[in-house]
Amino acid sequence: MKNMKTLIGIGLVLISTLCYALITPLIKKASADFGPFTEIAISMTVLTTIAILMAFITEDMANINFIKSQKSIILLLVVGVVNAIGFYLAIRGFKYMKIWQQQMFGILTPILSGIFAFFILGEKMSLRIFISLALMAAGIAVAFI
Repeated sequence: MKNMKTLIGIGLVLISTLCYALITPLIKKASADFGPFTEIAISMTVLTTIAILMAFITEDMANINFIKSQKSIILLLVVGVVNAIGFYLAIRGFKYMKIWQQQMFGILTPILSGIFAFFILGEKMSLRIFISLALMAAGIAVAFI
C-alpha cells in the first residue's frame, strides 16, 4: 500500500511539474502582447475562478469560520502578495534571459524552501542543505560563464 501511495505521489508531482514547465513558455509568448500585470490579472482570474468553484464543490468553503481562521487568512494574503511579486519579476526577467537560464534558478527552490521552513515552521535542517545550496549556486554560476 505504501508503494502505491508513493507511485501516486510521484505521478501527481510529475504532472504538476509538466504543467508548471508549460506555463513559462506560454507566459513568455503572451508577454509579446501584454504587460506583466495584465498577464497576472488574466491568468490569476482564471485560477481564482476555478479554485473558488472547486473549493465550494470539494471542500465545503461555504462553512469556513473566517473569524477563527483569521491568522491563516492573513498568511494567505501574504502568500498572494509574494506570489504577485514573484510572478511579476519572473515575467520581467524574460526580457533579460532565455527560459532555460531563468529556470536554472528554480533548482534553488527546494533548498530555499527548506531554509524558510526552518525559520517559519521549525523544521529541522542539516549541514547537507547548506552544502547543496553551495553546489547548486556553483552550478548556476558555471551555466552563465
